[in-house]
Parts: sequence; structure tokens; C-alpha cells
Amino acid sequence: MKKDKKKYSSILVFLGAGSKLLQAQLSNSDEIFTIPAYPLKYFPSLYREWINQNKFLTSKKILKLIIKHHKSVLDTRYLKGFNGLNNLGKNKNGYIKIPEKKFAKNFLRYLRYRSLEPKNLYDAIHFAYQKTQKNKGKNIVFHPHDIEFFNSFILDNYPKSKIIALTRSPIINFWRRGYADEKVEQDRYDFTDCEYIKNYRYLNRLRDLFINFKNLNYRFKNKCKFFTFENLKIKNEQTLKEVCNFLKIKFNYKKFKIPTFNNKIWWGDKVYKGFKKKNKSIFVKDSYSYQEELKLFSNHEIFILECCMFPFMKKFDFKTYSSFNNSFFDHIKFFFLIFLPTKFGIKLFFSRFSIKNLFLYIKKSFKEAFGKKNIKNYYFNAMYRHKWSYKIIYLIKLNYIRKLFYFHRHNFFLRLMYFISKILIYPYLQIELLILYFVRIYLITYLYFIVKKKIKYIKLS
Repeated sequence: MKKDKKKYSSILVFLGAGSKLLQAQLSNSDEIFTIPAYPLKYFPSLYREWINQNKFLTSKKILKLIIKHHKSVLDTRYLKGFNGLNNLGKNKNGYIKIPEKKFAKNFLRYLRYRSLEPKNLYDAIHFAYQKTQKNKGKNIVFHPHDIEFFNSFILDNYPKSKIIALTRSPIINFWRRGYADEKVEQDRYDFTDCEYIKNYRYLNRLRDLFINFKNLNYRFKNKCKFFTFENLKIKNEQTLKEVCNFLKIKFNYKKFKIPTFNNKIWWGDKVYKGFKKKNKSIFVKDSYSYQEELKLFSNHEIFILECCMFPFMKKFDFKTYSSFNNSFFDHIKFFFLIFLPTKFGIKLFFSRFSIKNLFLYIKKSFKEAFGKKNIKNYYFNAMYRHKWSYKIIYLIKLNYIRKLFYFHRHNFFLRLMYFISKILIYPYLQIELLILYFVRIYLITYLYFIVKKKIKYIKLS
């Protein structure tokens, strides 16, 4: 068996954005192979399920499971995420489809004399995809995207893998990511469940900070370099040159400048706030007006975030927007201000007492239960079970009435039960929102103490 001479590296988002932009630009290099975006994000979690459910897994069975659960690897039209892989090319209507038979043949060929452990399967997917594209790149760039997935799988299986981490100002990114979350959820979930998920909108932005710093460790220090989204957009040529030097690949900005996947121009996606359908370039200047995001906070919220994130913001020289000056008094003040409610929380709490909003919720509940249009399918995609931001949203995960109703849609009794359950849940949303107030305080306090400890593991580009 030939020794694997390929070099591996990964692109992560660490409280940031722009990972697909960087990946799309790097994919223009003849030295690099990368599967567009991150369709294998939940592969390890699914693999564990397959092992538990099947005593005798063969390479052919695994291939069938991969094609079923990761169909978007073969055809991006099956992708339920928002990666801009369905609006590729000059006319913004292209997609990526690779030949399934050729992929299957090379996948099985790779595994012919190898064990069916996760790493070999992951390599087999990349080998098979690369063969369909006749790509000869020796540098494999993974896009795990999330640090949890990277730590639980890539870091252990590819210990020599270099890491590129993209970050952004946590103040500015807070509501920009919140905006993207809302747009994604409106597409993935029914109206009534979107109303419930609003309870976690603010909390999930804090949890994102929490998860990233919790998973940052000493193993990142010597193999990871951090780049900012702001520099990737504003100083694109310089940033790409630094990335190429880090990966030890040839730099040719003329070739890299236009981001593409499989030789088709990538434009971003409508879910992102900076996206405009008529953009002639991914590098748009008007996406840097931040006043709208800052208005979504109360002044004390910005102060709190800048206090607990101060070592991180100082490291990257991110701009501050509050009166926080890192004084002893400021840190004392922090422990009083964390008990104040958020602007978002207050607005959400009182909006649910509005007669107009209440009737809209009842109307939508009735339409979901008795209307002609089907409720959305939550049971086909690993994202609904394994995405970090939805794992704790238990009322949706434990809604067995909804699941029965989805698979038996013409049963009048289930329709009625579904409608009644939605009405009964509405007042509970307010109770839960009050409970989550204390969870928010815990997360902010945790960040205050952990950020200063973990900042030493961050190495700038």
C-alpha cells in the first residue's frame, strides 16, 4: 500500500464568518482539493448512529447510507443549508452535481483493503469526489466549520493538520449571525416552532462564544493561525498571500481573486446580511455599516460583552463601542449589569401579549394543523438532530405528537391534538423565557473567566 503523501488542513469559523469565501478562493489552486462548503459536517454523528443500528456494516451498506444522508455531496440541490451552492455561475442559477456511479466505484475501490473506521471513510469520500473531478491536488482542505466537530473528529484523526481559523468582532458579528439564524430557521421550521426558537436567539449567540472558547486548547497554539473576516474582505490579496504562505502553496492572486466552487462563481447566499442579489462582486463595501446592529443592543449589553470578551478584542485590535475602559470599577460594574434584561428579551416577552401576535400565532397553528400545505419535514436531515444550536431546543425534539401527525397527516384526531398542543405551548414560552434569563447570566459569567485563560492559545497570522 502506498504511503499517503497528501497534506491536510482545515478551515474553521471561530466566532467569525467568511470561511466559504476563503475556501472558494483557495479551491482555484491546482495544489488544493476541497469538497465545496461543509456537507460532511454531521458525518461522525451519523456514523455513530449507523454503528449502533447495524451490527454488520459493509462498505456497500455505508456507501448507501452516505448517498442517502449526504446526498448533497453528489448534488448540491439537495443541500438544505445556506451555502450559496444553488446559485453558482454567471447567471446565479447553477449547482454542482458529480456522477454518482463514478463516485461509488472509487469509494469502494479506496476501501477494498482498508478497515471501515471513520477516518478511512472520510478519506474515501474525498478520494472518490476528487477522482470524479480529475483533481490532482496534494493539499486536502477540510471545512469542518465548527470547532466541536473539528475537535471530536478531525484533530484526532489528522493530528498534523494545519488549522485556519476565521474570526470577527464579536460585537458586530452578534446580531449579524442572529439575522442569518432567523432567516435559516424561517426556511427550516414551521411558523409556530420559529416563535419558540426565538427564546434561544440571544442565548445561542452567547452559546456560540461559550462553545468556541470551551473547545479552544493547547493543541491549537502551534498549528493554527487566526485571520479576521474584516481583513479577508478589505485586504483580500494580502490575507490570501498569508494563508498561502502558511499552507506552503503557490500564490497567484489573479487566479484566486474570483471565488469559485468546481469552476463556478460563488456569490454567497441571501441568508447573509451583506448579500445583495444584484452584486457584481462578493466584495461589497456597504456591508460594513454597523449602526443597525448596535441599535439592537441596550448600551449596558455592549458594555457587558466588551468586558467579558476584552482579552479577545484586544488581541485582534477590534473596535469597542461602549464606555468600557478595563478599569477596576468597570469590572465591578460588570457584575451588576449582567442582571439587567436584554433589549431583545424585553421586546420578545411583551410582544407575545399583543392581541395581534396572539391571533397570528393561533391562525398559523390552525393552518399548520388543518391547512392543505404540509408541515415541514424535520426527520430527514441530521442538522435537526445534531446542530449545536438546536440540540437544547427540547420542545421540538420531544414533540412526538408532531412526528405522528407528520407521518399520518390525514388523521383528524392527530390534527386536533397538534393544534391543541400548539395553543397550550404558547403561555409556556413566556415561562421558559424567564428561566433562560438565568442561563444567560451563567454564560456571560463563564465567558468572563474563561476568555482570559484561553487567549494564550490564539496565534495571529
